Amino acid sequence: MAILWRSRKVDSSGFLTDPVVADGRLLIQAKDGTLYAITR
Repeated sequence: MAILWRSRKVDSSGFLTDPVVADGRLLIQAKDGTLYAITR
């Protein structure tokens, strides 16, 4: 399985301005170089 990640803008807090949703259940965000994946 391959995941393609394109360049995204971040706001002043370091969070992605547009979170990425995979499979309609997985929310992916980054802050300060740490990648967070949250299931919904």
